[in-house]
Amino acid sequence: MPSSPPLDVCILWHMHQPLYEDAASRVPAMPWVRLHALKDYYDMVALVREHPGVQVTFNLVPVLLDQIEEAARGSRADRWLEMARKRPEDLAEGERLFLLESFFAVNRERVFPILPRLEELHRKARSGSGSPPWTPTDWRDLQVSFHLAWCGLTLRSTSLVRKLFAKGRFFTEQEKHALLDLQKDLLRMIIPAYRSALESGQVELSTSPYYHPILPLLCDVASAREASPRVPLPAATPRMTEDARDQLLSGIDSFTRRFGAPPAGVWLAEGALSEETLDLLEQAGVMWTATDEDLLHGSRRPDPSDPQQSGPLLLPYRVGQRKISVFFRDRILSDLIGFTYASWNSAAAAEDFVERLRAIAAKRPAGARGAVAVILDGENAWEAYPDNGAGFLDALYGTLERAEGLRAATFLRRLQEDPAWGRLERLQAGSWIHGDLLTWVGHPEKNRAWELLSRAREVFIEAGSPAGALRWLRAAQGSDWFWWYGDDHSSSFDATFDQLFRALLRQVHVECDREPPQELSVPIKRHPGRRRIVEPTAPIRPTVDGRVTDYFEWLGAGTTPAEPASAALAAGGGGIRSLHYGANEEALAFRVDPQQIPFWETVPAASLVVTVISPHRSGVIIPLPSRQGEHLQAEEPVPEGIEVACGRILEAQVPLGTLGLAPGQQVEFTVSLLDRTGHSIATFPPEGALELHVPVPGRAADDWSA
Repeated sequence: MPSSPPLDVCILWHMHQPLYEDAASRVPAMPWVRLHALKDYYDMVALVREHPGVQVTFNLVPVLLDQIEEAARGSRADRWLEMARKRPEDLAEGERLFLLESFFAVNRERVFPILPRLEELHRKARSGSGSPPWTPTDWRDLQVSFHLAWCGLTLRSTSLVRKLFAKGRFFTEQEKHALLDLQKDLLRMIIPAYRSALESGQVELSTSPYYHPILPLLCDVASAREASPRVPLPAATPRMTEDARDQLLSGIDSFTRRFGAPPAGVWLAEGALSEETLDLLEQAGVMWTATDEDLLHGSRRPDPSDPQQSGPLLLPYRVGQRKISVFFRDRILSDLIGFTYASWNSAAAAEDFVERLRAIAAKRPAGARGAVAVILDGENAWEAYPDNGAGFLDALYGTLERAEGLRAATFLRRLQEDPAWGRLERLQAGSWIHGDLLTWVGHPEKNRAWELLSRAREVFIEAGSPAGALRWLRAAQGSDWFWWYGDDHSSSFDATFDQLFRALLRQVHVECDREPPQELSVPIKRHPGRRRIVEPTAPIRPTVDGRVTDYFEWLGAGTTPAEPASAALAAGGGGIRSLHYGANEEALAFRVDPQQIPFWETVPAASLVVTVISPHRSGVIIPLPSRQGEHLQAEEPVPEGIEVACGRILEAQVPLGTLGLAPGQQVEFTVSLLDRTGHSIATFPPEGALELHVPVPGRAADDWSA
């Protein structure tokens, strides 16, 4: 009996940062390009080269490559680097405050154990006037420790960095500058490393429109209503199809200049696609693009008799009569890497991943090769991993190399060697986040940003489209500015992102010889950096089944969004979106929504901890179910009387008696999710406590208040 052809595993790592250059000062306002370059960008391609039997695809956004080259030249240092190079004795008071506010922007759970001096300084900073005054040695140790924390595998393998890690404290000025100079040397190696990997044939490189805009919205902001018919839209926002075309073509031109030939594939920002954007891609000669499986499910009528709908995602698709191939990523496999495997043993995680691929391969039609697309950010996930993910990636690539029946291949190779494809009659506009475009439009702040962008574009056109203004207008069309507006994402850098966006629009006016309007001096983000808590309004009685059973069961609950797991990246705490909480006359109830469903697949949580602070101290640890074979079950017994369910969401209900509470009491409490090692994934709220009033039996709901 002939053996089945291998299943292609097409992995794409997406590398992106927005333009951090302040349009007024022309200096980088934030350091994340430089720091991720030190920690991620070089190491990611270097790790692949250690496994010649594995092929992967890297998507490199042009505005990111511009900034890597600028950082390597060192002509304009970001403020973090400027402050790091200063002698502690020369730091002004405001500069010292900047260090205290900015130089602990690391994943503390992973970094503090390997840099205990940084943790010690963090405790000292938090204790304020209760600790001894800071010495020049303290400030220098902070400057060095922060930059050691952002050293990736390659830098940590050098003798200098090994020596500094071993020394741990009492660093000298000479050592500090040697470290910063070594890091600058690595920056110069990054783009040549990708060029070399491309030339070897082991790596495919793709690109994105130049400044990473949400192309469907740029073409037509009303495309958001294909997935979300009732979303409010910004007023008087014109179609910007030519802007979208220019972003795409300039991105392809930039790639061609750097790497010698145009890319076969283009990843549109956030996997955001529409039929109009597919037309632009096809007209530009692009062979393939990709997005999330949600768009596939939303674009076809359910047909149980269609084996392509009931089986795994094994084929790229063509939409209508177009020739461009669209890959739909396997969200569960992608999110396992992005959100779950960080808390696993590396070898166990790699083996679990491969076993899931084998299960998919077993469901293929006889003789079919098939391809599974695994696509995620190539930088954000690794902060949560030990050793910045190096151990996991080494195990993953090694396991894929050895696995029979699997082949890690590029998207281009898949298309060249297997022409099979599926057909879609239509494509619903959306993105890889929930299959819609609401992350970038619909909220009043997001819509306000679109309106200001549209006005700046009108000025640009009226002024004759001056070349000096074009760069700033195109940069303002990037996705990241809209990401940070609204209630769904927040970080300690909200105000900076807001300021950078408005500075871009002001510069458009300046380059057009127009006075920037006063409205561009007014922040769009009304509560920068604050996490909004909505208190409960009525008793709730949810059905604890791991899903929203009906609209009303959580209607009276309080809500609070997750605190970002990292101030640098602001990726939601452990893949958590929000907590809902409330009470009835017999119990407290809790619901945790993940960033990506289902909860049990995407969140590495082992227990839910409820801690009562007032009217007395009490608490309970609730073991959470995890996958055991085909079933979900808890590793430890759930305390008597407590209900808990993990499905699309996490739901739990705790009897009042378990916590020593009674009706009529005002309760202050916190809720935490812990991983298998007992480390916190998310805590609600990150500071202070949540509050609610326990209802009294027989009291009307209208009389109940928080």
